[in-house]
Amino acid sequence: IREQVAPPDRLALVERMWAVALASPTIGEHDGRLMSLAGDLLGFSPEEVAEARRRVRAELEHPGGLR
Repeated sequence: IREQVAPPDRLALVERMWAVALASPTIGEHDGRLMSLAGDLLGFSPEEVAEARRRVRAELEHPGGLR
């Protein structure tokens, strides 16, 4: 995936994965580690994965709103 899919599409995948994880009432330590690993395997830094989480959380809290 990392070599055949463009970075914006891979980032969208990370964001979709965060949306699934954040739909749960609680996020455990295991979930965060899994997302960090997935982000790394997809070619993203921990900071980029954290930023994707922030964007998704903001969108879930304020659908269609400004971030």
